[in-house]
Amino acid sequence: MKILITDDDRDLRFNLSGILKKEGYDVIEAGDGREALKMLQDNCPDLVLLDMRLPDIDGMKILEKMKKYDHDLTVIMLTAYSDVKNVVKAMKSGAYDYIGKPFNNDELLMTIKRACEPINLRRELEHIKAQLEAQKESVKVQGDSPAIRLMLKQAHLVAPTSMTVILQGESGVGKEVIANLIHRHSQRHDKPFIPVDCGTIPE
Repeated sequence: MKILITDDDRDLRFNLSGILKKEGYDVIEAGDGREALKMLQDNCPDLVLLDMRLPDIDGMKILEKMKKYDHDLTVIMLTAYSDVKNVVKAMKSGAYDYIGKPFNNDELLMTIKRACEPINLRRELEHIKAQLEAQKESVKVQGDSPAIRLMLKQAHLVAPTSMTVILQGESGVGKEVIANLIHRHSQRHDKPFIPVDCGTIPE
């Protein structure tokens, strides 16, 4: 997990970086808003710790630019000011949470860990989706016999419709392969193809 620390306080960045690296996070740093935006584009961090007040660009404006660049980016605001109005505004603009300075190390790590959970879940779902897509691409039906050609013709005819289809045949003849073929050419091709072995389901 790569974390971008954006704060003009060099000592704070040093301390934060040490804490996070000790926990196994990959850490990059930026001292102002412009550098942070460049780091975002060049390094693609998973999470950003963003100071509310920066020397060149207001933290709120940086947050808006970051979310515009990557809507799913997780941003946690850092603030040394008990400015409830700005905190609420940041949350409405897409910030995941905020941490007050000076911060408690355990509280900081807990907040970051909680923020990483949906990131990890999103990655896992993307991986599963990629696996399903690869599975679709790996399934190819070929054959030159009249029976195979007729079956493929029928499969392509029913695939675009909303009809319920039953495939009959002995075990091992390729019913699941044909079902996959129909699914790939159906209006539900962007949804998961889920085979269920009824023989494994108890009464």
